[in-house]
Amino acid sequence: MSGLNYKKIAELLGGTVTEIEQPTFGGMSALDAAAERLRSVHDTHRRIHLSEADVRAIVRAFEEVRNGYEVDRVLVDPDLYPRFMARCREMKITASDTVINKRLQAVRKSGTFGLGLEPTTRGHGLHDAERYTYVAELAFSQLTYRPELSEDDVITNPQIGDEFSQIARSIEPHVRPMLVKWALVCLRKSRGSINAERAAKILALQPSALEHVMKNAGTLSALAVEKVPEEEGVFVVEEAAKVQRHLYVASSFNLREAVDPFRNAKPFAAIATPFWQPNAQKITLRYAPVPRHRSRPTARDWSWRLIQSRHPIFNIPVNLEPRLAA
Repeated sequence: MSGLNYKKIAELLGGTVTEIEQPTFGGMSALDAAAERLRSVHDTHRRIHLSEADVRAIVRAFEEVRNGYEVDRVLVDPDLYPRFMARCREMKITASDTVINKRLQAVRKSGTFGLGLEPTTRGHGLHDAERYTYVAELAFSQLTYRPELSEDDVITNPQIGDEFSQIARSIEPHVRPMLVKWALVCLRKSRGSINAERAAKILALQPSALEHVMKNAGTLSALAVEKVPEEEGVFVVEEAAKVQRHLYVASSFNLREAVDPFRNAKPFAAIATPFWQPNAQKITLRYAPVPRHRSRPTARDWSWRLIQSRHPIFNIPVNLEPRLAA
């Protein structure tokens, strides 16, 4: 994610950066304040050491409250997470929430002090989260001015998680933080599980082959949603600028439902900046149904190939090439 930040987005969207006098806030400059905030988010957490007894207590607290769920599902749950953290405090764990959460993830991923977690026995149950994938991606794109930020930080760091939720609600006011955070978790998991064989097949796809058969649903100012089929497929949101550029690409099991929120460019208006103001009359949406077939690429495969090759501004990147050498 280090290649995507506010300055980069501004450049891609045709904005310019103007030198101004350095602002101040009281006796502290804005730059110093930003640097101090970044240090509090990242460096402090990395310096704190947890003993083996602490980690065992964290694992015990998690097992007591998890209710059969996996780690990330508990961390995004507005009821279970406070119970987990309260239990950690009862066990005299004084580290920050973020340190505790990251260490719990470390136990899940690779084990710490030879510890492990009991198997997950319950599904996540958050099946409505997929409809908010676009909210998760657009909201996350607004946080990537922090060069070391990852999707995990949204789940493990309460401050970042709250900021992410606030941005998400500006895009979709009625979204529940748990659902949009889980949508981000699902994005991370799906794009992190592409094996070398599948990556090779996706890279062999020719983006122009799908783009050639895409149908135009109109500009976002006059989006013909009723003409978009309720079928699985891929859609692309493009802006007519000096050069036609992709803003967002996605796949969905129901294309009509997936494109509906983009009427009048509402998601983009919520994240507009002084560098870029979306013009719904200049932003077009195109789509292509991709029927499911055992021996053919899926809609998700095509969307990943388009993201990888067309570099949409507001998508989380899909990195396929390094996996070929894995």
